[in-house]
Amino acid sequence: MRNTALLLVIATLGACPDAGVDLDLDGVDAALDCDDDNATVYPDAVELCDGLDNNCDGAIDDGGNEDAALWFTDQDADGFGTADSGQRLCIPPLDGARVGGDCDDADPAVFPGQPGCLVPGASSCADLLASAPAAPPGTFPSGVYALGASDARVYCDMSAEDPGWTLLLKTDGASNEVFAYDDPRWTNEELLAPELLDAEPANAKFATFVDLPIAELRGCFADVVGGCFAMRWTARSTALAHFQGEPDLIDSQDGLPAGLSIQDRCPTFGVNTPYPWQRVRFGFTGNNEDNCTSNDSSVGFGIGQLDKDYGSSPIAWGAGENCTASRCTNGSQRRAHPGLLWGR
Repeated sequence: MRNTALLLVIATLGACPDAGVDLDLDGVDAALDCDDDNATVYPDAVELCDGLDNNCDGAIDDGGNEDAALWFTDQDADGFGTADSGQRLCIPPLDGARVGGDCDDADPAVFPGQPGCLVPGASSCADLLASAPAAPPGTFPSGVYALGASDARVYCDMSAEDPGWTLLLKTDGASNEVFAYDDPRWTNEELLAPELLDAEPANAKFATFVDLPIAELRGCFADVVGGCFAMRWTARSTALAHFQGEPDLIDSQDGLPAGLSIQDRCPTFGVNTPYPWQRVRFGFTGNNEDNCTSNDSSVGFGIGQLDKDYGSSPIAWGAGENCTASRCTNGSQRRAHPGLLWGR
């Protein structure tokens, strides 16, 4: 009888060989763990996007995963989904978008930043990007957007390599006095042709020049590949305030776009360069001698010539380059350029 009882106890113990065993040290008994060789797999574990059934519910990567991307249903394929459709998924859905906030998911022409579909708190193109940090490149194309509580229109440069610039002013590339150094529109609130809100050459000044606080100013010659240069500040101020202020200069020509011509002595870059015989509202000046109060070559926006005539009419351009004396870095050049002035 004693032998029979002993055998019964041994048989009973042998039926549960994993009782009290936890090989992966995840705190769950092997008898309850659906994979006791993996510490990320046990009942009620956090589901991860790892190709495993982490929580032992019989499904793999089945949504709600802690490390999964947030996706929104995008029925009109405009790159934006409705705000209340967000869910975390390991596998991107066929009709999914990484950005929510679509005001009409049946109309691909309506999405955040378009008229009637405002982005709360966004008053610039950089704000628009910041409102959707998960948005893949190209979600917001370059173009016109409606921002701010007043539904104000702005033109945004959303180029993948350096997006988030708001258009402030543009010049047509003609040799005329519009936006030359002494044009009062550099320092007053008067707008010019604000309806020409695009990146095509024209003379126009937009409300963003007057009222958008910026920490970066960028000028681009539209007819020059890589023809952009920029200045940055630690504090934000409007473009109007910068041009109303005192000269803000750096003794450098670093950042001068390749192919443009300027004299290489007395290098100066910044806002409101003061030196005759060439002044610029924003850009570069240089000289062929070491007298740094008489720079007579320039590249930039708002060019104005003082006290000196090179045998033709004085230079008064919205944007361009002028270097016709010695030591010009790319030979003699005297030409206006169509220009785009951006802020961020």
